[in-house]
Amino acid sequence: MNYKKYIWIGNKISEKDMERLYRLKQETGKPITMIVAEAIGAYLLRRSGFTIKERS
Repeated sequence: MNYKKYIWIGNKISEKDMERLYRLKQETGKPITMIVAEAIGAYLLRRSGFTIKERS
């Protein structure tokens, strides 16, 4: 499958959001790329009409 090449998404993330991502990285021990990937996955699920339930 061929994907279009896009300008790096990080260029669109504000400094404030990057600070929040960094704090979340410190709290969870997850790399920022994994946090962003999870956020994108959740966004795409929500856009397709699925609901996301929090794990207890």
